[in-house]
Amino acid sequence: MKLKVATFNVENLFTRFNFAAFDSARDRDYLPPVVNFLADYDDRTPESFSRFRGLLESATIVETDEKRQHTALALAEADADIVCMQEVDGIGALRKFQEYYLKKVSDKKYYQSALHEGNDFRGIDNAVMAVEEVSSRPLLIYTRSNAHMRVSHLGTKAEVDQMAVTYPAIKELVDSSSERGNRIFARDCLEVDVHVGGKLLTLFVCHFKSMSGRGQKGTVGRRQLEALAVKSIIQRRLAQNPNANWLVLGDLNDYRQQI
Repeated sequence: MKLKVATFNVENLFTRFNFAAFDSARDRDYLPPVVNFLADYDDRTPESFSRFRGLLESATIVETDEKRQHTALALAEADADIVCMQEVDGIGALRKFQEYYLKKVSDKKYYQSALHEGNDFRGIDNAVMAVEEVSSRPLLIYTRSNAHMRVSHLGTKAEVDQMAVTYPAIKELVDSSSERGNRIFARDCLEVDVHVGGKLLTLFVCHFKSMSGRGQKGTVGRRQLEALAVKSIIQRRLAQNPNANWLVLGDLNDYRQQI
C-alpha cells in the first residue's frame, strides 16, 4: 500500500483583510507604491480614504483569487492523500479554500482537516487535511500541538548548556533567565498520527523561523533551537518504538550552504 504525503506553504491563507498594515512599522515598508497612489488624489477626508480602501481591497481580492487558483491547481497535480500546510489563518479559511477552490480542480475529497493555534503573531498556523481512505482502507488522523514547548522542556540546565556549546548560535536564546521561559517554536511543530492499514505514520509538520529582517545568520539560532526541539519530540515518541515510521516536513526556512 502506498501513501502519498505533500507539504505546501500556502502563504497567508486568510479570511480577513489586513488593514493593520497601515499601523505597522514593519508592514509599512511594503506600502510605498500604494501610499504614493493615494497621495495623487487624497483630499484628506474620511470619504477619500474610504474610497481608497475599497480600491485596495478590490485589488487584493483579485490578486489573492489568482494565487489561490494556482495553489489549488498545484495541490490537484500533487494528488496527495495527506496535505500538510503552513500559513493557514484558521480552520474556517482552510475549509473555504477547499470548498471554493480545491473542489473545482481536484478529485480528492479531503474530508478530514485539523489546525492548532500556534505562536505566530500574525495568526498563521500549521494545518493538515487528509482523505478518508486509501486503497479501500480507512485512514484516520489524530493531531497534537507542541506550541507550548519552552527551553526547559529540552532537558536540564546542564544538558541545554551543552547544546549551546555544540550550537553556539542558540546560546543567547538559552543563557538568560528571561529568555529561558520563552516558547521555542515561532509557529508550531504539529504532530499528526496517521493510522491506515494497521500501520502508524507520524508526521512532524514544521514552519521554522523565517530569515526576515535579520537574514540567515541573524536568525539561524532560532531555527537550530526549533530543530533541537523537534529532535527531542521524536526521541520521546520513539523511545519505546525505535522502528516507528515518521517524517519531518514543512517549511524549514533555510538552505544548505554551498561552498
